[in-house]
Amino acid sequence: MDRTPVAASLFLLRAVAPLGAILACADPPAAPPPVPLDAKTDVTPARTFGARCGSDSPCAAGLTCQDSEFAPFPWCARACPIERVKDHCDAIAGEPPGFCVQMPKGWRGPADPFCVPECANLAQCQGHAPGWEECDKLKYKKSPLYGDLPTRVCQAPSAHGQIHVDPATCEWEARVTDPMLQSAKGLCKAFCLFKKDCQLRQPAETAACCGWTCFQWLTPGANVDAPREAALKCHIKSYSANTRTPNVCTAWKDDCKGMQSVPM
Repeated sequence: MDRTPVAASLFLLRAVAPLGAILACADPPAAPPPVPLDAKTDVTPARTFGARCGSDSPCAAGLTCQDSEFAPFPWCARACPIERVKDHCDAIAGEPPGFCVQMPKGWRGPADPFCVPECANLAQCQGHAPGWEECDKLKYKKSPLYGDLPTRVCQAPSAHGQIHVDPATCEWEARVTDPMLQSAKGLCKAFCLFKKDCQLRQPAETAACCGWTCFQWLTPGANVDAPREAALKCHIKSYSANTRTPNVCTAWKDDCKGMQSVPM
């Protein structure tokens, strides 16, 4: 048989041609089903008991997203019956143990009892949400609520007693009605005037937001912090004493050296 290169090529084509015809007649591979345009591929897991929550991070079934002064962030709480107050909440598989509490009348939060996470140490609390500040016996505004019990719970005392203010407007002054906090209100207004005149406010910071930031810093747990109060008074006094001098906006750096840093 002639095995010249041309003849060999023709022979190969004849052999392959039937196979090509078979493949051409075969059904094409099935295409993957189309993905709906509104399908979500990054579904956020539901938040668990004690975790931070929000409109884009809802709580798991049976939990509610509580926005109150119990913590400086909304968190997943669980309701409990009135008869379980000062007692352990019913155990839920996969959740940390809870303690049933009822906060005092007038606090900013639910009037009905709710469960808070029990704990052995702060690390356990911050495993639920970094914003928890203490693992301790329950207290409100530094006063123990159930001091006769050894149970320790996750809590954030800096939020207790704090006023809820819209961060977009910072309209806070009318909400501070406690007679014991009126001097703190006036002190922050004077401090923000000093910041304005010395161009120390941030470009986007309004007078209201300057005052609200100062007031929150000055009154952790709804109580005036003495070292912070002294620092604010020092800055205001230095500003007033040097009003007619070139050092009006810089003298505080020496006059208040070594004192608590203020919110600039």
